[in-house]
Amino acid sequence: MKLQRTAWHFRVYMKAYVTDRSWLDHGNIGPVERPRLLEEEAYHAFEEKMRSMPPEQQFGQETRDELLKLEGAWQKADNDWRQEQEAAYTESRSREVRERLYAGKTSLCPYFWSVVFGLVIYYGVVRSTRPIWQMFSRIAISEAAALSAIGLVIVAFIGYGAYESWNEIPTPRQFVTGIVVDVQRSRQRSAEDAASQAAYEALRLRERQAWEVAHPEEVAHRHQQQVAYEQEQEQRNVARRAAMWSKFKKDFKRLSVEGGLFLAKLLALFVGGLAALALLFYILGRTFTFLAWLLRPIARRLSFRSVPETGIRAWIVRQLQRVVGAWVAWQQFWKETRELVGAFAWARYKKLCPYLEVANSEN
Repeated sequence: MKLQRTAWHFRVYMKAYVTDRSWLDHGNIGPVERPRLLEEEAYHAFEEKMRSMPPEQQFGQETRDELLKLEGAWQKADNDWRQEQEAAYTESRSREVRERLYAGKTSLCPYFWSVVFGLVIYYGVVRSTRPIWQMFSRIAISEAAALSAIGLVIVAFIGYGAYESWNEIPTPRQFVTGIVVDVQRSRQRSAEDAASQAAYEALRLRERQAWEVAHPEEVAHRHQQQVAYEQEQEQRNVARRAAMWSKFKKDFKRLSVEGGLFLAKLLALFVGGLAALALLFYILGRTFTFLAWLLRPIARRLSFRSVPETGIRAWIVRQLQRVVGAWVAWQQFWKETRELVGAFAWARYKKLCPYLEVANSEN
């Protein structure tokens, strides 16, 4: 497939993956090992110097300020180095993507999905939300200060509440003693409840055994009733399972038929909608082409000699040029989209994605 440099999908691909691909390479510096920076050397040298200082000088305010200053310089140098490496990696990747595309080493299928991904993610998310992130980055410092102030207020309130309730807080010894007493009481209550329950169950067992010895006929009759009830319940369960299985098979068959019909209708509606849309655009294109052919002789004979040489004539000309330009741009967009989607569909049908060729490619 041959790509035109003026095609909209070619411009989308070049913008998203070549000229402005920093959104893809953000935070990536490639296989590069960070060297030991001068600021890092200065920071570690000052740390070694601090270890040999007296304690009062080592923990002094001037020493700590100097250490924080060197640490800040080290972090800034590290960030600058990473940004430089990220920019170099992005430039290298952009050059690689451009060279592969112009050399005809990019196939149609990855190109198609890259265009779709660029439209959805790059134009739909990255470029649309970039002004918001820039605004947040400008007000990040003020937000951090506000959050710090709120955190200090919350800590102050918590400290005040702890100070007010200090007299109500028990000492560690009182706390441990209370826990031990509660555990002992809980164990004693559990033992008493267990003994009472065991005595009650033993009494009930003796009463039942005495009644069974005194009424053997009643015990046998109840046993027969229990066996008959269990057999009846088993038969009911078997019948219920058989009915449920039969109902499941009927419902499954009915849902399979209805689901197949629904999918067939949905597919028919989708295909019919696409066909109707394609037919509509085809009819519109033929209609406007016919009207343009029909009105071309009239348009050639029309002139603005009757309109005075004022701004009205220039305004009318500009509006006509805008309408004609919009219609030409729409026709070109529809043609390029149809060619790209048709080529991709044909490639997927043939299971073979051809390499792309850029018309008038320049490395």
